[in-house]
Amino acid sequence: MRYLLLGLVSGIIFSLVPIWTSSGAVEIYPEWHSDIDSINYIEGSPNSLLPDTEIPLINHLEFYLISLKGKLLKKINFDNHLISISNNGAYYAQYDKTGSHVELLNTIGDKFWRIKSREYPYVSSTGKIILLMNGDHSRIRIMDINGNPAGATEIHGALCTVIALSHESDYSGLGFLNGSYYLMNDKGEIINNGTTPDSSIVKGIAISANGNYFVIHYGNRKGDFLRLINNARNKHYTLQLKHIHLTKTAISVKDNGNYAVIDYDRIIICADDKIERILKIPLMSPGLSSINFINNMYFASYTNADGHANFCIFLDDGTFLFHKIFFKETFIESRIHKNTIFLQGSENLFCYSLLMPDDD
Repeated sequence: MRYLLLGLVSGIIFSLVPIWTSSGAVEIYPEWHSDIDSINYIEGSPNSLLPDTEIPLINHLEFYLISLKGKLLKKINFDNHLISISNNGAYYAQYDKTGSHVELLNTIGDKFWRIKSREYPYVSSTGKIILLMNGDHSRIRIMDINGNPAGATEIHGALCTVIALSHESDYSGLGFLNGSYYLMNDKGEIINNGTTPDSSIVKGIAISANGNYFVIHYGNRKGDFLRLINNARNKHYTLQLKHIHLTKTAISVKDNGNYAVIDYDRIIICADDKIERILKIPLMSPGLSSINFINNMYFASYTNADGHANFCIFLDDGTFLFHKIFFKETFIESRIHKNTIFLQGSENLFCYSLLMPDDD
């Protein structure tokens, strides 16, 4: 018991000491961490101010819901099935790689529907829309949470290369090998569509939370480009990247249309067709990367050329606030909820809190 109390006290003291403080008085505090194989035994944070936001995780054949406080809320074993989870962790579609059915369930255990299908499901942020892609990636069906055809019903194209789901809303986007793209609202209705110049392959799509802005990443041997679409005004702007990307890269777009992208050895912050800021970073390796934001603060994660995961924080004026290399992680993905940072690496989970100047 004595050692347990000592561990608890030291953990509380550790969480009260910031690991970093910027000149602008922004502080980062470690809250908790765990290796992925020990999710059942996470020692949560004593910080009562952390949000109760649920984070969905998949490890081996198990689906976990944990809170940002480090509490395990639910564990579901899905045996040999595959699943697609909504971003809020409330719904998931279950299917088999060579199976004949797809079904939608919630994490309480309710089954919404089960259909005969060999398609691959993609569940939107709150489970309102489910996209079903066939085996040769030439058709995507659109269904609602009740299993009924929704919006455009289905979209056809020459090999779907991108299915993008907004993290904050149920907006979505589809991109194809021949450069065609379709942008949809939270009812599955097409609100914008087009084709990239020279029918260049679509490599990525980013969606603002309010659905007013989309960024299409496309390219060919001539180079890679970004097309910012202002859907509300039916206008678009084009910007060329410095590098050709073999796979998709991290892009994030705000509700005001400003956007950021990782361009191998730099992060660029853009408005319309102009680069506003350039931040030099260690050379990125192709693979998993992400960019999130809170107000004027961005959070980027990527793997560098040496195979180590990087995480950095910067402002939209180009000021670097924080940079950390996780040498034991081959990749890391960041999720931001209010003033809390959740990082999921290849081996470990990390949670940090942010103390802003106006939070005092």
